[in-house]
Amino acid sequence: YASSGGNFVLVKLGSKQKEVIKYLEVCNIFVRNFNHLNGLEEFTRITIGTKSQMERVVYALKQVV
Repeated sequence: YASSGGNFVLVKLGSKQKEVIKYLEVCNIFVRNFNHLNGLEEFTRITIGTKSQMERVVYALKQVV
């Protein structure tokens, strides 16, 4: 856990990263992977939006993870 003042979270998806990102895109939820940055290859950035948007993200993640 790292304290942050930003409007996003980094989620470590590991080996499921590609599968999860593809599923989220199908759900019209667009995230950004960090596989181009040394040390963050397994992480995906999810921007914090409205409460209803975050509920959609949580629901979608529960379906795929």
